[in-house]
Amino acid sequence: MYMEENRKRFLDKILKWFVNDTEVHPYVRTWFPKFLEEMENYSVTLRPLDISLLSLFPITRFYDYCRITYDLSVEEIESLWNEYVIIILDKFNNEKPINESEDKLDRYFNYVVEDLIKRTKHWLHPFRVKGKPLHVGVTFPFYEDDTQFYYKEDEIEEWLHREWLVGTEDIKYLTNQYGLTEDECRSVMGMYGIKLATLLLSKYGEE
Repeated sequence: MYMEENRKRFLDKILKWFVNDTEVHPYVRTWFPKFLEEMENYSVTLRPLDISLLSLFPITRFYDYCRITYDLSVEEIESLWNEYVIIILDKFNNEKPINESEDKLDRYFNYVVEDLIKRTKHWLHPFRVKGKPLHVGVTFPFYEDDTQFYYKEDEIEEWLHREWLVGTEDIKYLTNQYGLTEDECRSVMGMYGIKLATLLLSKYGEE
């Protein structure tokens, strides 16, 4: 009996941590279990998941994580998953739709921008001569082929003052990944351009 109570307390602690480490986005009906974001056996980075995946059976990442990290049995994993799903769905149902709150919408836009910045690769041009104009390489997350673009300092500075030109691939990526409308894509890309320009100029501008 004592061992069973200890085991239950152990599982309750795991459940509490899982719930606390899960982001819920009611506006686009997605959830993001951050504790599953980076796993050695998964080469693809985890993205926000659709609410439909909160189903009867655990997603594979959840199952593998519980088994590898905590050595849980199949029965324990399924029980933990069922309790987890009930709590996360309750969070969806008890939060107002994000479009009823400008504050929540702004927070979601900021989340998307930060996520895009995190997925944007950038580096100083390898052949840049000190004292010569800044030349920075960038790979954007919107393009699957990892196309490399190079920008001079004055081109980067333009992102601070002009509207970002939003292309079809940008809209498709933002819609699929974050559930944004076309107008929302334009708003987010404007914020992203300013944030990225500020980052690049501050990181490489003095080198």
